[in-house]
Amino acid sequence: MRTGGAMRIQGSRGLLGASLVMAIGLTTSCGGNQAAAVASYAGPLRSRDIERGGQVFRTFCVPCHAGRVSPEGYRWSPAQMRRQIREGNRAMPAIRDEYLSDEDMESVLAFLTVIGAVDAPLPPVRPADEPIDDETAGHERASQAPPAPVEPAVVDGEQEAASPATPEEVPAAAEDLGDPQGPAGAEP
Repeated sequence: MRTGGAMRIQGSRGLLGASLVMAIGLTTSCGGNQAAAVASYAGPLRSRDIERGGQVFRTFCVPCHAGRVSPEGYRWSPAQMRRQIREGNRAMPAIRDEYLSDEDMESVLAFLTVIGAVDAPLPPVRPADEPIDDETAGHERASQAPPAPVEPAVVDGEQEAASPATPEEVPAAAEDLGDPQGPAGAEP
C-alpha cells in the first residue's frame, strides 16, 4: 500500500509541474508581461507630448509623489515605469488604461525623460508633429533678432519716461516672503 501512496504523490507533483508550465506558457503567449517588453521610444519626442505628459503627471502622479518620481529616488527605465504604472505594487496601485490611456502614459514617460527622471537616452525633440525644415526652424533665427523698441507710457496725455525701480522701491525677496524657519535663533 505504501507504494501506491508514493505513486499518487509523485503523480500529483507531475500534474502540478505540468500545470505550472502550461500557465507560464499561456501567460507569455497572451502578453502577460507586455508592459516590460517595450523599452525604448520610436521617433522623436514632440513638444506637445512633453507638455501633455507634464499636465497628466501633475494630475495623476503629483498628489501621491509630491515632486518625487519614485520613493527610491533612482531613475527607472521606460519599461520599468510602464510596468509600475500598469501593474502597481504594495506602495502604488495599478493605473489601468481606462483611467490613463496608453497615449497619456507615453506622454508622461516623454515628460519624465526630458526632466531626467527616466533613465533613457534622450531622443531628439521637435517643436511639433511636422518635420523640421527651413520654415519651421525659423524660430532659431527669430530668437537672435534684436528686441523690439519699447514705447514710453502715456498717462493723461503726458509721456512718462520709463525708468528702472530703485532699490528702495523693490523690497528684498527675503523681506517679502520671510524665513520659513522663522527668525534666526527663535524657538517654535
